[in-house]
Amino acid sequence: MSKLNKLAIVLSLLLVSCSSGGNFKEHSSASGLLPESFLPANASMVLSYSLMDEEQNAAFLALMTKVEDKNKASKTVSESFAGALGQFNLDYDKDLAPAFGDKFRLVYETLPGTTTGSGSTVDAYTVITLADPVKMKNSMDFLVASGSLQKKTFNDYDAYVNDVDQFYSTIYQDLFFIANSADALMKMRDMKESDSLWNSDSYQASLKKVGANQVFYVLLYPENFGSGGALLSSSMAAVLNEEGIILRAEDGGLKVEGFAGADEEKAKTAELKFDNAPKEKAYLLSEVPSENLMVYAESYGLKQSLTSGKITDSEGFKNSSRTIQNYLGMNLESEILSFMDKGFVIAANKNGEAIMPGISILFDVSSDAENATKFITKIDGQISGFMTILSAALPGAVTKEKSEINGASFDTLTIDFSKIGQTSLPSVLTANPIKLSYGIFDEKLLITTSDSWMNKKFVSVQDSDLYNELSPKLEKAEEGLVLVNLQEIGSFAGLLVSLREQLGLPVDSEFDLEKALDGFYALIASSETKSYEAKIEGFLELSK
Repeated sequence: MSKLNKLAIVLSLLLVSCSSGGNFKEHSSASGLLPESFLPANASMVLSYSLMDEEQNAAFLALMTKVEDKNKASKTVSESFAGALGQFNLDYDKDLAPAFGDKFRLVYETLPGTTTGSGSTVDAYTVITLADPVKMKNSMDFLVASGSLQKKTFNDYDAYVNDVDQFYSTIYQDLFFIANSADALMKMRDMKESDSLWNSDSYQASLKKVGANQVFYVLLYPENFGSGGALLSSSMAAVLNEEGIILRAEDGGLKVEGFAGADEEKAKTAELKFDNAPKEKAYLLSEVPSENLMVYAESYGLKQSLTSGKITDSEGFKNSSRTIQNYLGMNLESEILSFMDKGFVIAANKNGEAIMPGISILFDVSSDAENATKFITKIDGQISGFMTILSAALPGAVTKEKSEINGASFDTLTIDFSKIGQTSLPSVLTANPIKLSYGIFDEKLLITTSDSWMNKKFVSVQDSDLYNELSPKLEKAEEGLVLVNLQEIGSFAGLLVSLREQLGLPVDSEFDLEKALDGFYALIASSETKSYEAKIEGFLELSK
């Protein structure tokens, strides 16, 4: 990625994280210009960040001030941005912040560009409102004088350009345009409002869901995207009208909303619906340990989801089925998916100070316990077969034994790197042995590498402070559950940095993920589906 493209991305991040801050047209510039009036109508993606709504501005400013006071995410991005600007002798606080002002809006759009023999390009457009266009012009002229940009004339206006890095920009009244090609920049500058994104029926339909009381949203239009969208599988892409994610500032954090809508006629023809899979409120969280939990995700009816989404008809599924048949002697669709038709969980926990996280996969197999037991037996047979190879490769470090989880007998494969000969390994690799346990308890099939299950008196996710603090934030959605502990993820990121340091590998000095996440506590989300519409409801809470 070019330096100037990196600079544009970091600029967007800085505006989002470090700035202060009804009718949707309040999200226009001071002179009344809407960024969407200068963007093409056939967007594949639209991203908007705005501090124009007064109530949202105040609420978001309070949140960001809290983060900034704790020297968290905003400070991290600011330092990164300052480093990127150092090579140009351009200071953000002095040269750019006054140009953008305390209240501004940034809109970014992409759409497919030219298709050639080597692949497809993407046209990218950015429009940022300006509080002081003169100060922005002075900053751009400074970059021209320093040799970072060239000043060119397109039609009858000045443009600031770096052809090598595909950076093209210009100032129009109180708007700042950035594009990745000269043609894209001229298209924005000469856009007729009747041909613009603002006059797109699909975009206006999306704005009815977005509303004016927001600070951020991203919208996807799969028919213009060329591939699957963000919220749903690619099998649904052909029938989707739109997908979107919205953030609204509230006391203590950000409310997260997501939505996806399908064309009813196309969906009927394809025999696809969002609610073909059965709906169920999360119920397995009472079975899963919460100790050092990083991520918990529960859903329902994997079998029905794969079948209704036509995944079982795909070549990839057929190849996987053949591989499983060869290794386990079981048919994926009739003998394995048969016990995957109820609730299931994927969870990740930290294993103390070990670099390997504890990953758990749990299935409610009460509908076909016989095949579930057969599956575990087959898995054990394959692992027992690999024991000879592993023991030879790692002498003295590999063992297999019985263990107890929730009163049931499990098989456990242990690899202890601290016992590998005289080889000096980083402490984060030798801190804890890797343990793979698998078995069935109370008609629940479990495969896990998490040490948390070995504690006979563990606190479940349902009884954890994390869940009980965040669950009241969910008002309507009651299908499945996603719970993300950002504090634990940040701590785990610190272990990864420690590993790289102990191995003598370079560490990114410009961005510290552990430090960036330190200002955030956790995220919770759930979903709601109808035949041709799906919604996500969630909340991102800041650290207290």
